[in-house]
Amino acid sequence: MRPSKDESYLNLAEQVALRSTCIRRNYGAVIVKEDEVLATGYGGPPRKTINCDKIGFCYRDRLGVRKGEHYEFCRAVHAEQNAIIQARRLDMLGATLYLVGLDAITKERQLDAEPCRICRRLIVNAGIERVIIGVSKDKTKTHLVKKWVRNSLWEFQKVKGQLIPILPPLSLCEPIDEERRTRLISRFALADAIVVQTNSFENRKQTVGRAAARFFVTNVKSGSSVALSCGDTILSLIESLSYQSHLRLNIHQLSVEGDPATIHQAPATLVGLLRGKCSPQSRVYGLQLPPLDMSSLSAKIREELAGSPFLSKLRKKVLSSDYVFIGVGSVDRSSASFWAMAQAAVGGNFTHYVKKLNIVGEINNQVFDDVGTDRTKEVPALSKYMVNVSSLSDIRSMAGNYPRHKIVMVASGPEKTRAMRVALEAGFANVLISGRDDADRLLNS
Repeated sequence: MRPSKDESYLNLAEQVALRSTCIRRNYGAVIVKEDEVLATGYGGPPRKTINCDKIGFCYRDRLGVRKGEHYEFCRAVHAEQNAIIQARRLDMLGATLYLVGLDAITKERQLDAEPCRICRRLIVNAGIERVIIGVSKDKTKTHLVKKWVRNSLWEFQKVKGQLIPILPPLSLCEPIDEERRTRLISRFALADAIVVQTNSFENRKQTVGRAAARFFVTNVKSGSSVALSCGDTILSLIESLSYQSHLRLNIHQLSVEGDPATIHQAPATLVGLLRGKCSPQSRVYGLQLPPLDMSSLSAKIREELAGSPFLSKLRKKVLSSDYVFIGVGSVDRSSASFWAMAQAAVGGNFTHYVKKLNIVGEINNQVFDDVGTDRTKEVPALSKYMVNVSSLSDIRSMAGNYPRHKIVMVASGPEKTRAMRVALEAGFANVLISGRDDADRLLNS
């Protein structure tokens, strides 16, 4: 069958892309006006400099930079830029730019191929009228450049009658330690690990939180279901997220709690905060219990909730989640929030249970011993403050079903090393996000 003109020029752009030397993506661009090819371009470093495929690594990969960010660290001149600088602006007025992006390894067309924001500015100033992108062999998408101009090069979403810009999520580019990442994956049979440098105790949680936020925006897609545990590292993750108004998520909580002292990091609070960072059309399923000092009401609600259809439905939603973000805590005074709650629950003698049951850590206020056995039911007083939606056995089962479920452990700190090691060896997570010092302690323990 004879291809259309658009298909012909996109096929040409694809052939041009094969000349690209980028080891992440291969892009090719063709500028056409009145059926005349004005210029072609592909991505690669400036003339007479060493090609990236000869160097063997990408500096932006080494820095852990996401797609679409920090092109000042990129050696390449983009395909669109190379095509534009080879043609006169007078010739390009009203022209069409055809663009194809290929995976550097498989050479398949990429569904998310788009001009970066720098290239969009050049396309506008070149006078080009349309950009046609070949996202697959039988599918294209077209951008009218005048719409970019009207929106000042930003994408907007209408919320309650107002246009709100969809801002690109920015990271602070803490470098990812590839050597430690590889060793952690091998040691604990993980699907992935992110290891970042933490410079001080004060910024440790913030740095790991930013790394977790970077993982979130890179991997979590619109339509995904996300479940959250309690904890300050999960709170730091959400605080580090920029406004992701394009993400429409289903958000669930791993437990239902009622301790006023920790309400800022309780799952009900965290799922609400996450929804505030995403599309208003995201759905949250969960609730917060009344505080313990409302004893009669609190006990009655807990008893009714434990056997209610609501809890059963929430549990099914949690167990079907695509992503589960969990924190890990120690069970001593260094974990102030959990320690205070546990002490209050058992009448000030939680140390007795720690020694008797060999408890070393907790996930979502559920405790486990030095071989990863769930001991929560043997400390029944803990249920005064919460109703568990899913058990540690549920979490372990989900973690064993990768890539259907991504159980992401976000944790850092010397006081958590033993708990983290046992949790990883017990299979409570298949992705780890932590600091370089944490990785060293885990690998040497």
